[in-house]
Amino acid sequence: MKLEHLTIENFRGIEHLELSFLDEVGLPRDISIVAGPNTSGKTTILDAIALCLMPVTSGYRPRGGLSMTASSLVRSGAARARVEARVWFDDDEIQATRDVMERSGNPFARSLPNENLIEVSWEFPDDQGGDQTGHIRCNPPNGWHLFQGRRVLAKFLHVPELGPKLFERLGGLVMFDQQRTGLSMHVAPREQAVLGDLLVSDQNGVMRKDDATGRSVESDARRDVLTKNPRTILTTLAFRALLPQTSKATEKEDFARLKTLYEHVCRPHRIGDLINTEHGLDMEFWDDRGKYLYDGLSGGQEMILLMLLQFATERIHRSIVLIDELELHLHPLWQDRLLVSLPKLGDDNQFFITTHSTHIRDTTDPKSHFRTGDLSVGVGAPAGIHGAESDG
Repeated sequence: MKLEHLTIENFRGIEHLELSFLDEVGLPRDISIVAGPNTSGKTTILDAIALCLMPVTSGYRPRGGLSMTASSLVRSGAARARVEARVWFDDDEIQATRDVMERSGNPFARSLPNENLIEVSWEFPDDQGGDQTGHIRCNPPNGWHLFQGRRVLAKFLHVPELGPKLFERLGGLVMFDQQRTGLSMHVAPREQAVLGDLLVSDQNGVMRKDDATGRSVESDARRDVLTKNPRTILTTLAFRALLPQTSKATEKEDFARLKTLYEHVCRPHRIGDLINTEHGLDMEFWDDRGKYLYDGLSGGQEMILLMLLQFATERIHRSIVLIDELELHLHPLWQDRLLVSLPKLGDDNQFFITTHSTHIRDTTDPKSHFRTGDLSVGVGAPAGIHGAESDG
């Protein structure tokens, strides 16, 4: 899916703003750059896209620090905020969604629209039913179901006719905030055994879901566990890539892509091999000076890995990807390499990137730019981005 047009009204510091993401021949741009100084409204635009589209994709996960209150989201003096998004689905994605729903026995399989263009409207606060995330409408009304393909597939991967390769045909929405949060992965019991102390020492917490209550409880070695630790996730992915896989699996391809892109962006650094230690499996890294472990990574390397790991674990393809301040912790050379690598992270994704880097502004296509202020002086909102004066 691709975002074609966005309208924002009375959202945070924006009174009224309309943005078209179509190129000169009427096709959605693959990369759009929102450039401006701090407090100029860059993150506000990403928040508007996320809050409008995350509920319909059933992937609601607002960035950390965003308060879901009227005083935070509604422009001062207005009664409510409104965001409208026009989203394009190509015929293959519509057919893939239909296949997933039919094979999983989903009752909405026959309700999928034939239209390629779906309009989504979000209002906050919700004066219809009091939904804390706002009120969502789709036009046509059954267009909602086109956003559900990835969610349904994730629940029914065990069905013989389905499998993770279908993620390559189904889009979603992903947001990378400035902390690059949101990464997580389930670890199976046999994987827990080989990871050993690496899993036990997971400082971000290892949790599982209690079947009876749905609440998170402390893990044990008999159950799948959920980890948010990037070191654990990387090591688990490397372990899975070594195992024989079925024709439906993608672990080998996903990990190979991750290693290749990491080396391209971070060279001369590269991901090495799994090593056995007395405490369990661990991952080596290499550079021109020799080998080191995860603890030896720089801030820039960690930022790159967090992004690559999320693309690998969630199999992000045909999706709308929001990246807040792509340049964080990155030297201009690595910024260039990451920008070049973005189309290779997944198939046919659409990227929306905020930046206050003059380097990114000056080395990317001006036709893809939306300016929320003058980077040379650090203040103001130019004509065409009227009202975008409040950043997240």
